[in-house]
This record gives sequence, C-alpha cells and structure tokens, in this order.
Amino acid sequence: MKNRILWALVALVGIVMLNCEPQKNVIEIVEGVQEHKERLRLSDNQLIVRIPINTPDDTISRLKTTVGIDTAEMCSCGDTRIQRWTIADTLNIEDAIRNLKRQGGSSGVEGDRDFIASMERIPDFKPFDRPISQVDGLVGRKESAEITIAVMDTGLDIGQYQDTSGSFSIELFPSGEYSGCYGSNLGSISGWNFVDNSPEIKDDHGHGTYVTKIITDELDKLMVKYQILPLKVFNGSGEGSYWDMICAMAYLKDIVKNGGVIPILNTSFGGYVASKDFQESSILKAMLKEMEESVLVVASAGNSGLDTDNGSDSHFLSSYTAPNLMGVGGHNGKDEAMAVEIDSLSNYGKISIDITVPFRGYATSALNLAGGTNSLSLAGTSYSAAYVSALTAVTYLNNGRPSALTLKSLVLGSAVTAPNLDGEIVNARAIIKP
Repeated sequence: MKNRILWALVALVGIVMLNCEPQKNVIEIVEGVQEHKERLRLSDNQLIVRIPINTPDDTISRLKTTVGIDTAEMCSCGDTRIQRWTIADTLNIEDAIRNLKRQGGSSGVEGDRDFIASMERIPDFKPFDRPISQVDGLVGRKESAEITIAVMDTGLDIGQYQDTSGSFSIELFPSGEYSGCYGSNLGSISGWNFVDNSPEIKDDHGHGTYVTKIITDELDKLMVKYQILPLKVFNGSGEGSYWDMICAMAYLKDIVKNGGVIPILNTSFGGYVASKDFQESSILKAMLKEMEESVLVVASAGNSGLDTDNGSDSHFLSSYTAPNLMGVGGHNGKDEAMAVEIDSLSNYGKISIDITVPFRGYATSALNLAGGTNSLSLAGTSYSAAYVSALTAVTYLNNGRPSALTLKSLVLGSAVTAPNLDGEIVNARAIIKP
C-alpha cells in the first residue's frame, strides 16, 4: 500500500492528567482518509527542463523558440542547468512537450511537465516565533555528527527541540560550506527554502517537523550523533511543486558532489496520477541515477489503501522503481510475522513497495501546539518512512558506511517474511518494531 500526499486528521483525543500538573493532551493524528486520494495537479503551461553541461547558448535559444517558450527561470539554489520554462499562452502544453522531445533530443535536453502536490495542514500547529536564521549554534560542523539525514518536506520548526532552559537539542548540517547558491555569501547555512527562494527553512505547516521528529527521536534513543538537512519544498498551505522538488534534489546532489556526506533522503509525501498517464520522469530518473551510489531515497507509500502498482492510479514518488529508492508501507503493528497485515489505510504494491513497518503509534512530544504542551500519537506512511530512515541511519553506521545500494540491501535483509503480505509488498517484507 503506497504513499499519497493527503495527510488528514482523523481523530483528536484529549486526556486530562490528574494531580496538580498542567493539563497535558494526547493527540492522535492519522494521515489519510480511506478512498480519498489527493491528485497531482498537472501544469497547463510549465515544463521542467534539464540542459546538459556545455550546451551552446545559441542551441538553447533556438530550442526555446522552437518549443515556444515565453519565460525561463533557474533553481534558486543548486544546479543552474535545471530550468522551468513557461510556454506562450497561445500554445498547448502537449505540443510544447512534443516539440521539446523532437528538437531537444539530439542535444540531450530533457523535459517533464510540472505539477503541484498538496497535503492537509497539521491542525493546531503553532510554529516557533523566531526565524531559524536568528538562532545561533544550530548549524554544526561536519566532524560533530556520525550521520546526516536530509528531509524534503515543509521545513523544520526548531521550537520542537527547545527545552525549558532555552537550549536546543538538534544540530543542522552546514550545507552553506558545500553550496554557494549562485555566489551568495550566506555563510554556514543549513538547507534551503525552495518555495520562497531563501535560506529560511522555518516550518509553518507542521508535517516536516513531525516527520523529522520521528527520525530524531529514534536516533536520540540510541544516542546517535546526527545532523539534519532541511529541504523545504512545501509551503504553509501544504502545496509543493515538482519544480521545487527537482531543484532540492539537484541541490542535494551538488552538496554530495562537493564533499558532503548525506546517505539518506527522506521523502514523506506523494500524490496520484492515472496509471495510463504515468511515466518515469526523465529528469527525476536522471537525478536518482546520478546519486545511485551515494544517497538512498526513502519514500512513503501513501494512505489510501490502494494497490498503486496494479490499479487505475500510480503514486508519486513511491511508484518509481530505482535501485536507490525504497518504498515504505505501513502494517498493523503486530509483533508476530504470521499476524502482520497491511494497515487498511496504507497503500501497497508488490513491485515498488519494498518494505513495511507499523502504520500507527509513533509517539512524540510537541511543545508548540496550540493549548500547551502535548504528546502526539502519529499514524501514516509519512511517519512509517521516517522510522525507516532512522533505522537506515543505524544500519549505515553499524555496517561501515556502505554505498546507497548496499545500504538498501542491508535494510531489506533485516526484515522478516510476513505471509499475509505476499502479493502486496516486495517479498512480503516487514519489520517488527520493538
């Protein structure tokens, strides 16, 4: 059962604590409403284009004229060869795509149609009231961490990591040392906000923060020294474009190329497109290929209870099958392999969903929810994927920091076979969460 991009609130339960302590709520947040699917909104006039190195300017100009391009823009940070082209109002985007493939193929120019994915806002989320750029000491040095995990999502609310003394318990990867962002002298920043084209990765939605918190809580339990690289591609309303996702992936690729070691990228989001129209994105496929040995992408399967390998709809990102992409579904949380089944809300697929972990019961604290300090019980494949990212980080450290492909093999090899998952998950794999 696979990932989709809708994360809807299903239950909100408050429990009043006894004694004279302040009221403390326990809130359950469940992603997904069965049979309700959030579809990708395909652009009517924009293409994402990737131009090979050393392509002559006059070749690019001729191609823009042939395709019918009105305006072009580059990623705000990362790879200048990736651009978003907007076609003229008088043109049909299908014609523009055909022109690009016909005229750009000989020069190696690739193009994909842009789209918008969206997610439900986390209810009552109250972000930290100071920009991350105003908080000193959060961006660490590369020698201070054992592992770095990149999280592509809605950003990060650092207030969730602040204790009562005002100290912060999180350290961020110094990506400013590895990416100049087109010559900008930004110093030791961490991550990038591709939505607003700035280094401010503050989360004003909530989803990215909770995904990150699941990862860091698991690593904190094991006393693993980590750093987080936030990649903000969704805005406060939960909307994110394929353009920003590709730019973020290119940014990550350039950091790795320049010496940054970031073996895991968590992508807890998604959306649906008709299977008959579903094609392997040429640009995404190329980006994954170029990071094949260095970065393992962990993708959530979605929360609509669908077989996204054998149905009317496919799922972005988890329906892609790449050697360094690992699709994660959610099971019922049973502690015996014979009793493990897919959760009723989790997507599945015997080709692209590589592994399952529990769908429900991811507990964390949230200091900045409206109404005071709260404890959260999170459910959904977004959080399942986050748990797998933490597990993958530990596997990486315990096995001599292997390549992405070896790392994926090791994680999958740690699973048990759950007979009830046969025909639903690749090799009926499940991890029993202790």
